[in-house]
Amino acid sequence: MSTSDPAITIPTSITIPAGSVSQQVPFQIGAAFNPSHVFSVQAQLGTETETAYGTQATRLEGFTMYLAFTSYTVAGGQTTPDYLLNLGSVEGYSTTVQLQCMGLPVGASCLLGDSQITLTGYGAITSLTIETSSSVPAGTYTFTVNATDGTISRQATGTLVVVQGPALQITPASLSFPMQTVGTTSSPQTVTVTNSGGATMKLSVSLDGAITPDPNFAETNNCGGSLDAGKSCAVTVSFTPTVTGSVSGAVNVDANILGPTRQDVNLIGTAEGKLLKLSTSSLNFNTQIYVGQTSPAQPVTVWNTGTVPINFSGITITGTNAADFVLAPGTECSVGAQLGVGFGCTINVTFAPSASGTRSATLDIADDVSGSPQSVNLSGSASPPDFTMGPAPGTPSSVTVTAGGSATFTIAVAPLGAFNQSVTLSCPGAPLEATCSVSPSSVTLSGSGPQNVTVTVTTMARSTAMPPEPFPPTTPPRVWWVTLALVALNLFAWWLELRAPLGQPWRHVSLGTLARVGPNRAVALGSILLAVTLWASCGGGGSSAAPSSPGTPPGNYGMIVNGTSGNLSHSTTLTLVVK
Repeated sequence: MSTSDPAITIPTSITIPAGSVSQQVPFQIGAAFNPSHVFSVQAQLGTETETAYGTQATRLEGFTMYLAFTSYTVAGGQTTPDYLLNLGSVEGYSTTVQLQCMGLPVGASCLLGDSQITLTGYGAITSLTIETSSSVPAGTYTFTVNATDGTISRQATGTLVVVQGPALQITPASLSFPMQTVGTTSSPQTVTVTNSGGATMKLSVSLDGAITPDPNFAETNNCGGSLDAGKSCAVTVSFTPTVTGSVSGAVNVDANILGPTRQDVNLIGTAEGKLLKLSTSSLNFNTQIYVGQTSPAQPVTVWNTGTVPINFSGITITGTNAADFVLAPGTECSVGAQLGVGFGCTINVTFAPSASGTRSATLDIADDVSGSPQSVNLSGSASPPDFTMGPAPGTPSSVTVTAGGSATFTIAVAPLGAFNQSVTLSCPGAPLEATCSVSPSSVTLSGSGPQNVTVTVTTMARSTAMPPEPFPPTTPPRVWWVTLALVALNLFAWWLELRAPLGQPWRHVSLGTLARVGPNRAVALGSILLAVTLWASCGGGGSSAAPSSPGTPPGNYGMIVNGTSGNLSHSTTLTLVVK
């Protein structure tokens, strides 16, 4: 390896380790080297030679300087936005720097925030704007900012572009109002808006806050929608503080200069006095309330946000349904009391409707604060008196029994609000072979507390039919007569047969005449009479079987207990489990 300048020392050879493709080679530039020269470094491997070129970097000392924004375009008579001049200390360099602008046209002047800046090892920033008059010709101007501490000098270059058109000037750029009492209006102050350019300027003036203007300041102006070249208009601002302490705002002046342009007039004022703030502007009792009931209390907190104590002279509820809203226990604010600066007190309100429907009123707080009395809107909705029913607290809603057993439930019937009517109770729909009864079957509520009734469900046991048992025979009277007739006829037939000639049985030939008949006819006649006798005697004796009972079938049954009072009807469901 070799170099082109003997003042540079470099190793004559190096070894690149196996597996590596490069190697860093340190070299040293001696004091005899001329910094303005370019040097070369040569590396040779066999017949191949590579060359690199370099120069010696000049070490920067002292401080640096530059413009954050290097160019602005304005109309003659207009002031540029801020170029922002930045100075930096190199390696903790400390000094005092003098600043100066050069190269601006006649009618243009450089406005430096500080013309002298002291660096103490850190950087610094100062403003730089250029003010032009309407006499500055249109054109592009390059200007220079010089900075020197007597030993080191630096320069920064910027551009100013001037065009013909309107130019906006506002005097003064800010307004400051002295101490003002809250709720009172100050003396007005005036801002002058001038078109210092050479053409008509479109213009609009407004308080800061396009949607909600600042409530602490008010402005009027005679500027209209445009301002001719060389003309001025006045903007009048007044201060009416709504809060204490330091208050700030702004007047926005919008003009059409090389496109939309806005300049703000800063406003600042200080206020003192009595000031009251409420935690809410309305209370809505939107939970279900029945006539005769009283709702939980809702609070309104009153804060003294002013600079002097506040005295209460009245806390009342007024309006259409004022009697339905009540100042409740726990209210801390009181008439004749004083509320210290920074402190708050609470007003509790309850809703006790005397009629159903929507009810409304107003809570009025009278005091010695501007705008007294302060008001809170009160509203609520009430339902007519009613009743409710369900298992009494601590009692079961489900009971399990074996068929043949009874289940007992306790139902609580409770008034809602001022309900004081009679409620009739019933228990329809009992399971098969079961009965359900309610005792008592009606209750009269007094509007103060629940009444309990007892519901009893009685089931029937299941049974199987037993074998029949014999019982003593009972012979009807007609059987005796038939039997006697049978005996008499057989005796008569036997007598006839004895009297007839041998071999000639008797038979009936005509009325009153008998002829002998054979023995077989007599036997047949006896047999018929015997059959009649036996038929007549059927049912004279036997037995009877006992009937079986299916009982209440097993299962889960929902027992509904109904309660009615006039046009009101409610129910509750009980569960009966039959094993």
